[in-house]
Amino acid sequence: MKQPVFTGSCTALITPFAAGHAVDYPALAGLLDFQLENGTDALVVCGTTGEAAAMSYEERLRTIEAVVRHVDGRIPVIAGSGSNNTESAIALSRDAVLAGADALLVVDECFLELLDRPEDFAMKGFLGQYPNLLILKAFTKLYAMAGLRLGYCLCADTALLGRMRGAGQPWAVSGPAQAAGIAALKETDYVEAVRALIRAERPRLAAGLTALGCQVCPGEANFLLFFSPVPDLGERLRKRGILLRDCSNYRGLGPGWYRASVRTGEENQALLQTIREVL
Repeated sequence: MKQPVFTGSCTALITPFAAGHAVDYPALAGLLDFQLENGTDALVVCGTTGEAAAMSYEERLRTIEAVVRHVDGRIPVIAGSGSNNTESAIALSRDAVLAGADALLVVDECFLELLDRPEDFAMKGFLGQYPNLLILKAFTKLYAMAGLRLGYCLCADTALLGRMRGAGQPWAVSGPAQAAGIAALKETDYVEAVRALIRAERPRLAAGLTALGCQVCPGEANFLLFFSPVPDLGERLRKRGILLRDCSNYRGLGPGWYRASVRTGEENQALLQTIREVL
C-alpha cells in the first residue's frame, strides 16, 4: 500500500443508485469527474456518507474498484472498509488494498476485547505490513471507564504518531486515568469473567427477545440489535425507568430498531419482564 500524505480538501462521496437499487456507475463517474475538475485533493469512497451500511460486500468492493479505476492515480482514494462484522472488515480491507486504494479508514477495535476470541479478529498483526493502518483501542467498553476518557492507537508509522501527539493537548491523559488504566490491565481475571458472562447471557437474552416477538440480529459482543413490532417500545420502557438505545436513526434502519446491552442474568430478566408488561 502507498503511504501518501493527505492535505487539503478530502470529499466523502455519496454512492448513487439506479431505479433498480443497483449502484449507478455512470452517475458515480459523473460525480468523480466533478470532484476532479474542481480540485479536490482526495476522495473517500464507501464511508458513512456512501450508504456503506446498506450495501453488500460485493457492491462495496465493486464501487471501490470503480473509483480507483476512474481516478487512475490522479488523487488519493481512501476506501471505507469498516463493518459490524469484523471478519468482513478484514476481508474487505485486504481486497480494497489489492484494488489499489491508497488508504483505509481507521479501524476501531474498542469492542474487540469483548469477543470470545479477540485474537482471531485483531488487526495488530498487519501493522508492520500496512503502515497506513491505524487501530483505535479504548478502556471505555471492556473496563467500563467511559468517564476517564482513556484510550490509545497503534500504528507502524512513527512519523504519523508524532504528528498526532504534536496536534493534541500537552496533557492528554489525566493522572487518575493513567492510574486506572494501569490497574485495569492487571485485572486478567476480570476480563475472563466478563467474557464468560457475555457468552452465557447473550443467547439467553436473544431467546427471550425472540419469544416476545422481536427480530434479533446475531451478535458477538456485549449487545444485541433487534427489531420490535412495537415502534414506541423505547418510550414505554423509559416510563418504567429503563433506557433502551433507539437505533431508528442508524443508516438502513428505522422505527422499531433498538440495541440492548447484555448484562447480568438478573438485569436481563428484569428487562425482558418489563418488555412483557408494556407490550
